[in-house]
Amino acid sequence: MSNKGSTLIEALFAFMIFCSVLVGLISLQATLNRSYKKIQHDQASLNEVETVREYGGDLPYIIEMLLALFITVLVTSTAYSMIRALKIPKVQLDSDVSVGIKQLSDYLMTGVVESHNVELVYKDRENQEFRVFLNDHRLVKTPGYETLIMNIDEISFFEENDFLFIRIKRGHREFEYLIGDLYEKNSREIEEEREEEIPQQ
Repeated sequence: MSNKGSTLIEALFAFMIFCSVLVGLISLQATLNRSYKKIQHDQASLNEVETVREYGGDLPYIIEMLLALFITVLVTSTAYSMIRALKIPKVQLDSDVSVGIKQLSDYLMTGVVESHNVELVYKDRENQEFRVFLNDHRLVKTPGYETLIMNIDEISFFEENDFLFIRIKRGHREFEYLIGDLYEKNSREIEEEREEEIPQQ
């Protein structure tokens, strides 16, 4: 009976030791897990701090650049839309007027002006008569009906100091050009007047 009692006590004692060891192992495992998680948390915090230290100085600059880029894109798109919506007036060049006047001046350089007012009449070296006048918003020369200038509203010829000028109106713009001299015409008229004044015998 005593032997059975001692065996039971030894078994209980052994079981208590086993339970103590098992509880210790479980406690140790739990402690290790908590320590590992704390180490991971501390490492993550440390990495975050290092990142802020490394890039924190450039963060305001990066934000400023992104904001400037956004504003630039917004302004550009808005301006493009406004330009497309606006009716931009066409720029009208008047170089064709100068070209036509140069051509008319070349004709008069080898001709003699007979008369000028609303239209211009001159004769060339072969004594052929030509007329220059406004017709259907065009400055034309006949015979041949050559168009010298297009898209004009008014013309007039006037004399100043033995020189012949042309005045052209196109819309709200007005041009004046020297196109020839009237010295020969005026000299001929003066000579004709003198001959008329001489009494016939």
